[in-house]
Amino acid sequence: MSTFNLRYDLESPTNLLGLVADSRVTHTVTIKAAEAIAPGEPVGYNGLLAAGPTAPIKGVARLQTSLEQTDAGLVEYAIGDAVPLVSFGPVWVRAAKAVSAGVPAYAILSGTTKGQFTDTQSGVTTTAPVGFFETATPGSANAILFVQRGA
Repeated sequence: MSTFNLRYDLESPTNLLGLVADSRVTHTVTIKAAEAIAPGEPVGYNGLLAAGPTAPIKGVARLQTSLEQTDAGLVEYAIGDAVPLVSFGPVWVRAAKAVSAGVPAYAILSGTTKGQFTDTQSGVTTTAPVGFFETATPGSANAILFVQRGA
């Protein structure tokens, strides 16, 4: 069994999905989950993973260090749970492919990479960027997304 550092330090080197990336100001709001939501996934105002390309994103599900694994071994919020969302600021997410720092980030809404982010707008992503990538990845990997959507 692996042991992870789940503390929120000023400059955390841990890149767990949904973990706030550093000590910069972030804005967090809470929403009631309408479906199972994993940390690091985009969430709409309806409490679902973004439902459609034009549906606004309220924020990215933030990791709570007290969140326990489900019986299936997943770390996720259940239907009805209060989910903290980063609606502004840096948070770790999953980039579905190689991305460059400084490029817009779009939430992927369907397919095998649903809930991840990409730098290319398409028919399966949000039409507006959620924010921008602050770190580059060589392929599918965790990256820092600076969220600029939601309220």
